[in-house]
Amino acid sequence: MRYILADELHCFPPEAIEAELERLGTSYVQLLERIAAVLMKNENLFFREIAPSLPSYWSVYIQDQYPEDIKERLLASLREPNAEGLKLWIVLAPYVLKKGTTLAVETIVYERQAWVLALLKNWDTLSEQLGAEGLEGAIQGAKRPMLGMVLEGERMLNKVQLLAIGAAQKEGRSRGDSLPFGEVAVKLGMLTEAQLQEALEVQRAIAVALDSPKRLGFYLIEAGVITPTQLRDALAEQRGTGTPLGQILVSMGAIDQSLLATMLDVQRMERISTYTPELAG
Repeated sequence: MRYILADELHCFPPEAIEAELERLGTSYVQLLERIAAVLMKNENLFFREIAPSLPSYWSVYIQDQYPEDIKERLLASLREPNAEGLKLWIVLAPYVLKKGTTLAVETIVYERQAWVLALLKNWDTLSEQLGAEGLEGAIQGAKRPMLGMVLEGERMLNKVQLLAIGAAQKEGRSRGDSLPFGEVAVKLGMLTEAQLQEALEVQRAIAVALDSPKRLGFYLIEAGVITPTQLRDALAEQRGTGTPLGQILVSMGAIDQSLLATMLDVQRMERISTYTPELAG
C-alpha cells in the first residue's frame, strides 16, 4: 500500500522504506510524524534540518502578514540558532513552521534513507520514548479557531493578534480560567462586544462550511480569496436554490471560473491524500 500526505507531500516513499513500512504495518504519514517529532525536540536539529526549508514560505506569509519587528525576530533566530528561536517560530509563525517541517521531513526521507531505515528498525523504542505527547502537533501546527478565521477574514484582527489571543487563552486555562476565544479578545481590548457578536453571527451561518479543511468554503476562506460574509451570502443562496456553492460564488463575482477549478482540484487532492486504510473503516 502506498501512502501520501496532504500539505504538499505528494510523493511515495522510496521502495526500501516502503517495504519496511509494510513489514511494520505502519503508514508513511506515521513515519513522517515521528521524524518531525524528533526534529522538533532538539533546537540544533531543528535549525539544521528544518530552517533551510522555511525561506520559501516566509517570503509569502511573513512578508505581508507580520509586523517588521516580528519578521526581524524570526529571521534573526535563523542566524543565531537557539531554543528561544524555536519557540518564536512555534508561537509566531506556526503555519510557516508547519510547511517548512513538511518539506524538510520529506527531503530527509529521500536523501538519508539509511538513517530512516535505522529509525524504522528501532520503531517500537522510538514510539515509546516519544509517546503521544511527543507526537501531538509535531507536524500539524497550531489549530486555528473557527472564530479566528472569521475575524481574520473580515479584517477585524490580524494573524499576530489572533496568536496573542490564543496565547492569553491558553495561559488563562492554566490558571483555571476557561473563557471562550472571543471573550478573551474583548477582555484584551482587541474587539468590542458588538464586533464579537457580529463575528459570531457570521460564524454560526458558515460553521458547516468551515468544519473541515476538505470543504470548498474552508479552502476559499483559508486562502483569503473570499470573505466570511461572502461565504454566508452564498450559502444562503445555495440553501434556496440548490446550486453548487462554487458556481454561486462565480455568479456573485467573488471568484472566477479558473480559480474555482483550481480550488476544486486542491479539494480533490486533499480528500485523496488523507485516505488511509486505518481511517476507511
